[in-house]
Amino acid sequence: LRIAGGTALLLGLAAITLAGLIGAGQGLHFDGVLDTHAGKSGPWWLFVAEGLIDWISLAVLLLLAGRIISKTVFRSIDLLGTAGAPVLKRAIPDVLAIVAIVGIIWLIARRRG
Repeated sequence: LRIAGGTALLLGLAAITLAGLIGAGQGLHFDGVLDTHAGKSGPWWLFVAEGLIDWISLAVLLLLAGRIISKTVFRSIDLLGTAGAPVLKRAIPDVLAIVAIVGIIWLIARRRG
């Protein structure tokens, strides 16, 4: 499976948005490129913005480093698409927990109903 370019960028942005919305529901702040904190609640857009700020910060640093250090040519769109991976990696346990909780609630409701 090869995902690159615009597809990777759209999937990355969708993952960041989803992680932010999940975080808003649980009070989880993705307020650093590689860390997550439980904290105060806030408007949903704040949680999404934190992920987007993380992504653009990492992407700009990697683009600059790549242009300075690398002797090969690379596509910026590919780097932008994969720079969202750390946010997705942090969000996966939360998504799995929500799926498990919904599944348990569904099973309980099914047995009673």
